Amino acid sequence: MTEYGSYSLILLSNSIASAIFYFGITSALTRSYFDYDSLEGRANCFYTSLIILCFGAVCQITLGIIFGGVLSEVLFSTDVYWKEIALMFSNGALSFINLSFLTLYRISNNPTKFFTCSVVTMLFNLVLVYLMILHYDLGVMGVILGFVIPQFILLLFYIFDNAQLLKSAKIIKSEIKVQINFGLQVVISSFLSLGILWSDQFFVNNYMSTYEVGVYALSVKLASAITVGFVNPFNQVFNPLALEQYRNNNAEKIIKSAYKFYLFFGFIFVLVFSMCLEELLYFFDKNGSYNESAKYLFVLMFSLYLFGLINVTALGFSFKRKMLEVTKVYLIAFIINLFLNYMLIPMYDLPGAVVSTFLSYLILMAMLKVRSNMIFEVNLPHGYILGSCLLAAFYFFSLNVFGRDDFIVRVCFKLIVFIFVSLIAFGVYVFSKKSWSSE
Repeated sequence: MTEYGSYSLILLSNSIASAIFYFGITSALTRSYFDYDSLEGRANCFYTSLIILCFGAVCQITLGIIFGGVLSEVLFSTDVYWKEIALMFSNGALSFINLSFLTLYRISNNPTKFFTCSVVTMLFNLVLVYLMILHYDLGVMGVILGFVIPQFILLLFYIFDNAQLLKSAKIIKSEIKVQINFGLQVVISSFLSLGILWSDQFFVNNYMSTYEVGVYALSVKLASAITVGFVNPFNQVFNPLALEQYRNNNAEKIIKSAYKFYLFFGFIFVLVFSMCLEELLYFFDKNGSYNESAKYLFVLMFSLYLFGLINVTALGFSFKRKMLEVTKVYLIAFIINLFLNYMLIPMYDLPGAVVSTFLSYLILMAMLKVRSNMIFEVNLPHGYILGSCLLAAFYFFSLNVFGRDDFIVRVCFKLIVFIFVSLIAFGVYVFSKKSWSSE
């Protein structure tokens, strides 16, 4: 087994352990924080979350140390990787503790520290991993050390920076049950969300050639740029604002504004990034080995864009702390996804996988939107989502019919379509802004 394969399995085992032992507390903290009006109450809420996370971290680190050898035997038929597993589990534990401090900066309106810590940690990781692998030739251990060391240093900084809060804050006993109950429901929903990805991967691996699997994997990786570049940053800003406004009985207004903003600017982001990534793929892949990935990049990116819309349209679950309802919806979506994969992938191969992904996310987003509206009603017109889908369909099919081969034709066509689609989207955005402001 190659070192990359070994690292992937160790990383996967750590991801599963971390998903369990962090208890969904980071999500619970974001929800509970604004239940308290005073700074003291909010500090105590955070401190309660931190204590729960520390307990989970101790459990995960202990598990890695005691059972690292056993897990290594199960995964690799040798105990040689027990140190790597123990260190990776420790890294996971440090990561979710540090994430709680990062979340505190985000929800307490401290964007400078949030951004600085995020960027510095990422750069530190990259530099250390580079040094450990290329200069010290430590292989898998080098990669893991490249993540563990920055997390440990970051934790020391967080403790020093928040020393006063940690000294004065107290545990809110009633909040422990509230946060764990909410968090565990988030964990279950997250596993079902991952189940959709695992289902896709299972059918792709079993019904496609190695080449098609590579094309699909590359398309999915590149499409995730929408999540990293737009969906996650949007959610990190919008979610705390919405929860705070919910306390002030003004959530509907900010949700409507965010709904329009997300649909318009998110769509433009998808267009621009898919166009640029496609051209980069054509440029670097001189042999044309993976040019087919460019065909499906826009559809997969648009699918993730639709899925990210639940951060706006499905807030009712979080407002009313009914995350178990999310689990039920995800379970139905998972079954639908299995059916779509079973019907489409064996018959249509790669296009079938892409269509299945698109339909699965569209149906999931629609079900969550409808069910959330039953819990917390907000009048969000369905027509805007339908309009986005029609514009996306127009762009995708026109591009594949008229502008795939010749570079000049392709780029000119993309620019023309981009301007045309952007003008339509902007017109709808302005019209909706005027119509909603007059309500």
